[in-house]
Amino acid sequence: MALQAGEMAPDFELPASGNRTIKLSDFRNKKNVVLAFYPFAFSPVCSLQLPGLQENLSRFNNLDAEVLGISVDSKHSSAAFAEHLKLEFPLLSDFTKQTTQAYGVLREGGFSERALFVIDKTGKIVYSHVNPIGEVPDNGPVFETLEAHHETRAASLDDLVVVAEFRDPIYPGLVTTGKVERGGDKPFHTVINA
Repeated sequence: MALQAGEMAPDFELPASGNRTIKLSDFRNKKNVVLAFYPFAFSPVCSLQLPGLQENLSRFNNLDAEVLGISVDSKHSSAAFAEHLKLEFPLLSDFTKQTTQAYGVLREGGFSERALFVIDKTGKIVYSHVNPIGEVPDNGPVFETLEAHHETRAASLDDLVVVAEFRDPIYPGLVTTGKVERGGDKPFHTVINA
């Protein structure tokens, strides 16, 4: 059974197209991650699914999300497939099948389900869906999840208040306190109490 929303995403380190290695935990506290598991490179449905993600790459970027494709193909097949489709996001090779199994999407035949996961910046899965193997997944719910997460983060910044105390280096007895705050649609402003 596939991992569900609310569970922590298992970390992995996998070879990727572009002759690099990608580790999931490197995105922690930096970016949301969209994991797109797909069965095989060069298969008909996968050849439609991944370009659909590519077409929306700027939208993913605007929502602070990194897109990663994962299959059990070799790193050479993944690299050739990424080049063939002119993808600007990496395709990862889970040749050992350990990551696919850890996410609960390894099929009996030894290949991946067609599944989408959204992982937030804390490493928690916030969206999980296994699609019928012969159908291209709908990216709509992925965007809804990312947008809701993006709006929640923006709302928390609206109520930001930073309080600080400043000691004057020339006049050690002079202490100035102040705060920088933002609320609603107001810009940041500073309040100083001398």
